[in-house]
Amino acid sequence: MINRKSYEYKDINLYGIGTIPENWDLIRLNRVAEVIDPEPRHRAPAFAVGDGYPYVGIRDINYDGTVNVETARPIEEGSLIEQEKRFKIGDKDIVFCRVATLGHPKILKVNTRIALSATLALIKSKSKIVNEYLLYYLDSDPIRVQTSLFATGSTRKSLGMETIRKFRIIMPPFEEQVRIAKYLKSTIDAIEAIIKAKQDLISLLDEQRQAIITHAVTKGLNPNAKMKDSGVEWIGEIPEHWEVKKIRRIVSEHKQGFYSTEEYNENGIKLIRITDINKKSKVDTINSPRVTISDKEKSIFKVQRGDFLFARTGGAGSFGLIENDEEAVFASYLIRFRFVNEIFENFLKYYFISDAFKNGIKRSIHGGVNQNVHAEDIKNQTMILPSFVEQNSIAAFLDLEIIGIDNLVDSINLHIQKLKEYRQSLIYEAVTGKIDVRDFEEVIQ
Repeated sequence: MINRKSYEYKDINLYGIGTIPENWDLIRLNRVAEVIDPEPRHRAPAFAVGDGYPYVGIRDINYDGTVNVETARPIEEGSLIEQEKRFKIGDKDIVFCRVATLGHPKILKVNTRIALSATLALIKSKSKIVNEYLLYYLDSDPIRVQTSLFATGSTRKSLGMETIRKFRIIMPPFEEQVRIAKYLKSTIDAIEAIIKAKQDLISLLDEQRQAIITHAVTKGLNPNAKMKDSGVEWIGEIPEHWEVKKIRRIVSEHKQGFYSTEEYNENGIKLIRITDINKKSKVDTINSPRVTISDKEKSIFKVQRGDFLFARTGGAGSFGLIENDEEAVFASYLIRFRFVNEIFENFLKYYFISDAFKNGIKRSIHGGVNQNVHAEDIKNQTMILPSFVEQNSIAAFLDLEIIGIDNLVDSINLHIQKLKEYRQSLIYEAVTGKIDVRDFEEVIQ
């Protein structure tokens, strides 16, 4: 049974919490947990292929606390030993990200030797606090408020170890912590299962979307068309009357973007960055910063309708299409392509989204972690080209097909967002005593 407001309350008026039950305490985190810096000199261990011990960041830890060793970078054994001299990473220790992606606490489930990134804080609960309760509290709105208030840095936020140690924690009596943790695990696990099912559905819809686009731009709309070999392994057969060209033959101009050391300002022209291009190849300048630029440079770098902006790095091969004339220029990590008039831009957009293009560009990517692609790599890709009339028909067909899938995905994402908000409200209400779960253990036995 879950009750609301069955406690006697006291006002603490801190971080938007308002009131907590009369017999609950407000303490600092370091009174109930040891907060450890994996790298006290704030320097990541040296990387080496070596024996491949995983060097774990927050993105390498799954929701259930297991470590995805396939995504973790390997480190040399010496760096791991240095960590092990100072502390042991135990099963059920909590990690809390303190750089860039702040928060996201997780209880570790480890069955192999790992080393922790300097971006994490390792939190070892003491006997006064239930580990699972602390996990949920560290994921609650009161901690998010403190994280927001005390994080430093402009583009890359971070939290100092002492700041984390001084986090204010609400402490119910031990037995109530146990019941709160059980209640939250039961309800949150159910919510997370629904979210995962919806995310899996989105993945299936994304695969369907990709398959429809790739088939249309490489096979056409006529299932009875005579086919021929394209000569490209990953494209296969194409309609007999279609052309096979290198993209360079349809390029009228390409240009690397504008670079400046000047600071952003409020009165300049908008600067389109890689981050202003979404996964659907849409360019959105609502959050674009502004830069000062000369009239001559503006004439060179100003975008216009029909321009394609390709990422050179940080998502190499991804692109955005300028669908309307914009009073904006494009940044140096982008390459602007303009194409000859006999190419319908909407068809070209779908071709660049398709696996026919993506599989080719993957073979041209340079670098390791920081992958990049050059203008010549894009120009050297193969283009499967129907007549202008067919380009138009294919693009119109895909507009209708894809908008239905995209609308469904948007609807599912909205539902996921509401579930996440509900999840956060449940955690907040439970760890601040806004709901009374003291009888919950009896219900689930």
